[in-house]
Amino acid sequence: MIGFMDSLLKEKVVIDEYSKSIFDINAFKDAVFLNKKEIKQIDSLSADENFEINNMNSRFFRITELSAQEQFILRQDLENVIASMNNVHFNWVYYLSGTETGIEIYIGTVLLLDQGDVFNQKKLLESQLLGNISGILLEDVSSKNLQDHILSPLNNSQHFGLLTGVPSLTIDQQAQSKGSNINQGIDRLARSLTGETWQLLLVAQPAKLHEINQTIEEFLNLSSDLHPGIKKSIQSGTNTGTSLTEGSSTSISHGLTDQTGSNKSRTKQHGLNDSITNQTSESGGESSSNSKNNSSTSTSDSKNKGWTKGESKTNGTSSGTSDSSGTSESKSVSKSDTKGSSNSSSRSEGKNTTESREFIDKKIERIEKYITEKQLPRFELGRSKGLFKTAIYLSAYNKRTYESLVLAVRSTFQGNQSVFSPLQVQKLHMKKKDINQLFKIHWEKNDINKDALLLQSTPSAARHVALATWLNASELSILAGLPSREVCGIRLRKNVDFAVNPLNSKDSASFELGRIIQNGRILEKSKVLLDKKLLNQHIFISGVTGAGKTTTCQQILLQSKLPFLVIEPAKTEYRGLYELDEDIQFYTLNNEQLSPFRINPFELLPNEQLVGHIDTLKATFAAVFPMEASMPYLIEEAIVRSYESKGWDIHTSKNFLFENPFNCQGQAFPIMSEMLEQLKIVIKSKGFGDDLQQKYEGSLISRLDNLTIGSKGRMLNTRVSIDVSKLLDQKVVIELDELKDEQDKALMMGLLIGRVAEAMKQRHYSDPTFQHLTLIEEAHRLLEKPQGHDDGAKKLGVSLFANLLAEVRKYGEGLIIADQIPNKLAPEVLKNTNTKIIHRLFAADDRQAIGETVGLTEEQIDFLPMLKAGEAVVYSAGWHEAVRTQVGQLHNTNSKPLDIQIIASHSQRRIFSQRTQLYPRLSSVFDSEITAEQFNQFIQEGSFVLNLWLKWYALSQNEVQGHKLIITQRLSKEMEKLNQVWGDSKSDIKLALAQLFLDIAPIAYIEDKLPTKYPVEQYLIFLFGLYEHDQLNEKITSDTIFGQDTGRLIAGALQAMLQKLNSI
Repeated sequence: MIGFMDSLLKEKVVIDEYSKSIFDINAFKDAVFLNKKEIKQIDSLSADENFEINNMNSRFFRITELSAQEQFILRQDLENVIASMNNVHFNWVYYLSGTETGIEIYIGTVLLLDQGDVFNQKKLLESQLLGNISGILLEDVSSKNLQDHILSPLNNSQHFGLLTGVPSLTIDQQAQSKGSNINQGIDRLARSLTGETWQLLLVAQPAKLHEINQTIEEFLNLSSDLHPGIKKSIQSGTNTGTSLTEGSSTSISHGLTDQTGSNKSRTKQHGLNDSITNQTSESGGESSSNSKNNSSTSTSDSKNKGWTKGESKTNGTSSGTSDSSGTSESKSVSKSDTKGSSNSSSRSEGKNTTESREFIDKKIERIEKYITEKQLPRFELGRSKGLFKTAIYLSAYNKRTYESLVLAVRSTFQGNQSVFSPLQVQKLHMKKKDINQLFKIHWEKNDINKDALLLQSTPSAARHVALATWLNASELSILAGLPSREVCGIRLRKNVDFAVNPLNSKDSASFELGRIIQNGRILEKSKVLLDKKLLNQHIFISGVTGAGKTTTCQQILLQSKLPFLVIEPAKTEYRGLYELDEDIQFYTLNNEQLSPFRINPFELLPNEQLVGHIDTLKATFAAVFPMEASMPYLIEEAIVRSYESKGWDIHTSKNFLFENPFNCQGQAFPIMSEMLEQLKIVIKSKGFGDDLQQKYEGSLISRLDNLTIGSKGRMLNTRVSIDVSKLLDQKVVIELDELKDEQDKALMMGLLIGRVAEAMKQRHYSDPTFQHLTLIEEAHRLLEKPQGHDDGAKKLGVSLFANLLAEVRKYGEGLIIADQIPNKLAPEVLKNTNTKIIHRLFAADDRQAIGETVGLTEEQIDFLPMLKAGEAVVYSAGWHEAVRTQVGQLHNTNSKPLDIQIIASHSQRRIFSQRTQLYPRLSSVFDSEITAEQFNQFIQEGSFVLNLWLKWYALSQNEVQGHKLIITQRLSKEMEKLNQVWGDSKSDIKLALAQLFLDIAPIAYIEDKLPTKYPVEQYLIFLFGLYEHDQLNEKITSDTIFGQDTGRLIAGALQAMLQKLNSI
């Protein structure tokens, strides 16, 4: 049998007398209607011991996910895939496996005769599946999974059956819903067998074109043979009549003839005759006539009836040759004399009757109609879209499940059309159980009427019958179906059409954002590019937590190759970027031990207008802190007075006291504590009355005073700031996670954005081509949409920052605004961002707010919750429509967190490189040989000692001693340790402590509060000298502690500096 199948594949089929036999219509009818092709059991399959399924001769894919679509669309898509599997060297295989937890669908290809490229066939199948079936996700089946998930379940099964016949759809449902029919899909089959273990294996071998043409010709011949036998006509007739005629005539004639002639001829003849005639007729008639004229009268009557039936058969062969010759002579003389008279009388009468009957053979008529209307269109469709010899096996471990499977398959896939080849299952008893043989088409020798086999779509050749059925691609797509409703094991995900032709710039400055997604399929060769030159028109990124916003932001930052600043209010996700770029600098605000940061909100940049800076400060405070009535104006007046007290002319932005205010260690600029001093004065000067004055002082001063103490005090209440212009040339991440108060986070965001905007403006004047990116995470903290109950000051503050978006773009600054709540942002943010990147969003108002800005349809807006992590809908100005994109991922955002020691080490080097700016007094004490680590070590240890001195000083001023003894002992111990560590250095420890104090604990208007007899640091040196003189247990107010002459002067100066400081 194996040799016979091979000969079929190699086109060496022998046409014997069986295939040429004369058509016997009666035998054909008996075979069709008496079902002489009985359903029988199959004892075994012919075995090919050399054939074994493995990853060398077969490839399979498992389908894990599909787009949610109607059944008829899935059938059409799968039909296209099947139609492409026309390589006769490969079987196309569909495997549906039911398990206790759900179903598994596998589609693959199996090589038959080692004459094909398995890899190329696999790639073809993969590309066809991905290209035709929307949203399909495929898993490549490994050798282990081939054995565990495909072959092993078949091996474990005990009951097998072969399904034959042609599946069909239900006519009514075709008419009503274009063939959409969930009741004929595998989802129904899967639900009816939930929790059971079973298998459906479909193996389809492509037919060659000549096979299809031959089969169609056989159908046409069969139809021609059947057609004459459909109708028979029978006729019968009767004819009667009488006639009478009388007459007389006389004639005389004479003649003589003489003729001579000759002739010669030769004839040769050969003939062959073979004919069969079968005829039956019946006729009858009746007629009568009566005629009369001047000379005669005629009457006639006739009646006839006859029946004729005859059959003749003639077989004959003739052959012969004849010759003839002759001579003749004739002579003729003629003379005629005619004389006569005539007299006649005629009468005729007749009657004729005819009867005709027609007989139709409904069996033959039905078959002929079925061939014309069903079979020929099926096979002609197969000629254009593929025709396959198809074997379908059903199997299960137990008999109950197997019987349920058989019934479910027949009821599911057999429509309500009457056919001559309904779905039937033949029990398959495999004597030698070899599952590998199920993946091939098998033949058996049989003498079943070949025309009956043809009618029932069973392949046959040379007295052999295939254990298969002829099915075209359309019919295969019914059996080898895909679920249109979600079932356990197959995810169905909704997909919506988006554009696939973004307006990608061909400029080399463009960079890749990701890959285009078309109906769930990632188009690996189709990139989504962003133009670097357009980044200054700003980007808005939205999406819920975990949807991929951070990944997208990181992709843009790194792929753009531009310097950037990230403001991250919560979490520390951007530390992962260090794996990709070790030059990135990290600042963790409010954590002095890890990464100190300094920014004086009142410090100006060169050429910055003072009035504009004051307005920005007022707007920042108003946008962050709740204010009412005249509060913003009180703050504005206090800020103005603070600048004036430092010698600034508000109108000209010039300083009267400092020739170069930008090179005086920050002494030309007010600090937060000085602004608060002025605010107190301003409030008192307004004469609000006690109640209102207390209200303003309680709500304004107490809130702002919080910014002058602790780590926030070191960060904000400082004379000097980190050089922002240098930050513009670096890649910087500023983390606000350690600032736990939401208002503090918003304030820092506002101060940083304002400072960067001004720095970019200054840079643009010197370098118009310079570009920089600033990423603002959780932008709603600062740019929240004002509500009706919000005060006017907040609305103005938010409006100022929103307008800043439109202003900074002309200076080369690109803002990336990321937020998970688009509807919470000021409308200007969405309006003034050129590029929108939308990740998964759930809330309807958020989807509507962002969707309308990029022209999404309602269907696309409703699809936004369905986006996977890492997917985004991207739109940029100039694009005709939004594009669904799989954003590239440069690294795993859930990777191992960055070691904080690395951040600390980077911070130490940064501080040391800017020590003359951030610690101008302390840096003047140490020589150039000190290292970055040593410098930072002294800052940490010295700060702790200074705080101990403050505790000690506060206790020394109080009659209640409390913990003074403990603090005194601890202070002595730490001073001793400091001297031991730094005693070998050339630096004066007391001077270094004093200068550090003045660097990190600036006191409001300190120059106005101290006597000028000594430098400011000398008063602190006097204080630290108490340790060396063992005077820590004495009262600092004593006249003798510092000497009788100067004791009161020094004590007064220390009180002016330290009385209100609790810590630094």
